Amino acid sequence: MAYKWNKTNVQKFRNAIKNYNRALNKQRRADPYGAVYLPENLDVSDYVYKKSFENARQANDFLNSIRRATRKGAFQPVMNEKGVAVSKWELNEAKLKARRDYRRVISAAEKAREEAKKMRGKARRRKLIEAERLHDMATETKPDIKNWGREGAKKYMDALKRTNNLELLQESDNRYKANYLKKLKEVFGEDNPIAKMLEKVDPAMIAASYYADPYLDFQIFYMDDALEDYYESLLSHWEMFINNYVS
Repeated sequence: MAYKWNKTNVQKFRNAIKNYNRALNKQRRADPYGAVYLPENLDVSDYVYKKSFENARQANDFLNSIRRATRKGAFQPVMNEKGVAVSKWELNEAKLKARRDYRRVISAAEKAREEAKKMRGKARRRKLIEAERLHDMATETKPDIKNWGREGAKKYMDALKRTNNLELLQESDNRYKANYLKKLKEVFGEDNPIAKMLEKVDPAMIAASYYADPYLDFQIFYMDDALEDYYESLLSHWEMFINNYVS
C-alpha cells in the first residue's frame, strides 16, 4: 500500500526538503569543488503526492535522513587516497541504512520464529521456513570508501536499496513464481500437472519451498541431464511439499 498523503504530511516534506536544499546550497557556495562530491538538490514535486514510498516507515526514513543533512558539517567532504570524495552525510546515511535494514530483517526472522512456537502443524512449519528464509536473506554490508572509485558511492547506495529490502520481497516472490511456472511449461508442456498445481499456491510459499526441500529449487532446470527424466520425481516432491506445508 502506497504512502497516504495529507496536508500535514505535505507540509512536513516541503519544509524538510526546503531546509535540505538550503544547507546543500550553503555548502556549494562555500566550496567551489562541491560539485565533485555534493549530492543533487531535491525537488518537492518529485516526492509530494507521488508514489515514492510504499508505507509510512519508508517516508519517515527519508524525512529523518534529509533532516540529518541540515546538521552542522553534514555536507563536509570525506576523501580517500584516490581523491574520491563524498559528503559526510551521504557516508553516514549509507552506514546507517546498512545497519538498520539488516537489523530489520533479522528482527523479522526472530519474530517469525517466536510466532512459530505458538503454532502447530502446517502453520508452524510454514512459519519456520519463513523465518529461515528471512534469516538467510539478511546481508551485512559496509561502505568501503577506501576502495571507492568515482561511481562507487552511487553504486553502493543503489545496491543498498535492494539489499535487506522487505518491501521488495513480495515483488521478488511474484517474479520467482512466474519464472518457475514458465520454465515448467517450457520443459513439460502447458498442461502439466505440476504447473496446474502450483498456480494455486501462494508465491511466497513457492519461493520458500527450497528451505523445506532443496530438490524444489529453481536450479533443477539447469541440470545437465534431460529434465524429462526428472518429471515424476519432481511431481512427487511438490505433492509432498504441498501436503506438508500448504493444503
